[in-house]
Amino acid sequence: MNLDSFFGSLKDTSSQKKQRVSLEDTDLYKVGMFKKIICNMDVYKSRMISFLKNLGMEDESRDFDKSGEHLCYVRAYSYIKTVTLQSPLDTSLESLYDENLIQALSKCTLYYEKLEEYEKCALLKKVLDYFEK
Repeated sequence: MNLDSFFGSLKDTSSQKKQRVSLEDTDLYKVGMFKKIICNMDVYKSRMISFLKNLGMEDESRDFDKSGEHLCYVRAYSYIKTVTLQSPLDTSLESLYDENLIQALSKCTLYYEKLEEYEKCALLKKVLDYFEK
């Protein structure tokens, strides 16, 4: 069997190429990850603190409360900032719109208000307004 001809037949030709979209590139994934991170932030923090305590790093576990919170907000914001807000509301995104998303957006906005990062607050408000239409 000629392996070159076998594997060559599996390659895309110019007529077969299709645009492939990764799940991570979809707005549904990005909004879902934002919501998941913010809603589960306390769980993430408590698991990390217990992990650090089990390692005998109790001093670090006390400091992790604030830094863990900051880490969660930064990571969540990294997802939401790349969402493309197209009108009308995408039907797949409608499934994510609930009280938890509203609370997550509000919680994140308050966090960035305390840090006086108003550009981030404006973007979060824009996303919230998009879902409330």
